[in-house]
Amino acid sequence: MNPYRKALLQLHFTVVLFGFTGILGRLITLAEGPLVWYRMLIASLGFLVLPLLTA
Repeated sequence: MNPYRKALLQLHFTVVLFGFTGILGRLITLAEGPLVWYRMLIASLGFLVLPLLTA
């Protein structure tokens, strides 16, 4: 895949992701503490899987 095209797709995905944060913020009914821990867990799992996807 063309590096320019890949970067453009990543940029569009990021914009969509940031656009949904406001909508998801309205829908989430968890308290702040558990929400932070769940977000850290998801980010940690993502960082663990990332090398497998990019290798």
